[in-house]
Amino acid sequence: MWVLASAVLVLLGLVVMTPWLVGYTGRLAARLRLPLRVSVRDAVRHRSRTASAVAAVMAVTATVTAMGIGTYSEYVDRRDAYTSARPTGTLAIWGGTMADATWDKLRATTASQLPGVPLAAGFQAKDAQGRRYALRYTVRWNGTRTRRTVAIGDQALLRLLQGRHDPQAAAALASGKAVVFDAAALRDGKLALRASSTSGPARKLDVPAVLATPADKHQGGALLPRTLVEQAGFSTAERQLYAMHRLSADSTLWRDLTKVTPVSRSPPRRATATCPTPACGAGWAALSSSSSAAPWPPPAWQPPTCFLSGR
Repeated sequence: MWVLASAVLVLLGLVVMTPWLVGYTGRLAARLRLPLRVSVRDAVRHRSRTASAVAAVMAVTATVTAMGIGTYSEYVDRRDAYTSARPTGTLAIWGGTMADATWDKLRATTASQLPGVPLAAGFQAKDAQGRRYALRYTVRWNGTRTRRTVAIGDQALLRLLQGRHDPQAAAALASGKAVVFDAAALRDGKLALRASSTSGPARKLDVPAVLATPADKHQGGALLPRTLVEQAGFSTAERQLYAMHRLSADSTLWRDLTKVTPVSRSPPRRATATCPTPACGAGWAALSSSSSAAPWPPPAWQPPTCFLSGR
């Protein structure tokens, strides 16, 4: 806002000074070559007309320049505010409310359709009554207040989230500590979590955590070991699969997964799906980002996600 106000004041000042600037250039006409000298003297002779034309051109140029600067500034802000919970290029399959037997079939189908592709398992938390809980924390990311859902998994998922093997992070996860990728989320070696459910009471948790470096610079989030979640009074069940893999246009993975469990568009809790590849079918093709903040980056940057939840 201050930049805009300053630019307007500068522009108004230049417009007011334009007649004086036109007259001042006339004093330099004697030093110019003949064509330029004639042009300058003609401009000075009709100072009011020249000043109006110069002011109009100046105003248009300044406006276009200001719009360009503002547009690029917004672009940079949105780019810097983008955040993701997973590395770019991650294929994710989520089971949601599936029964154990259905999930086992889906996992086997996925493994058979992606031979040689390492699959990392993710888990969901449930209380004693079987109610699903999401474990989240709040952090400011590049000035934007962001709420993240933590992942629950093992060493394989940690390697995927970091894009490499980190001995220190692996040791911390094995010892029962959370591995966090948001430095601002840590307070005295603790990560403050809120466990929330659509049908159960919310809980607050403070868990021991260490800071680690993720695979991508725009990536945040945290990973909890199953032991830590179970010590907090929850049970865990595998309902997610992750892989660094991009489906080909002729992949039949999505079609094969729909044979394992029925998929419909409503109600959404029964089954929903999004995937940015033709393999998901024309009716379900959609770009899905793991971002929880600004809608950046462009579709080419967004990690492909196949999301499946059903019974």
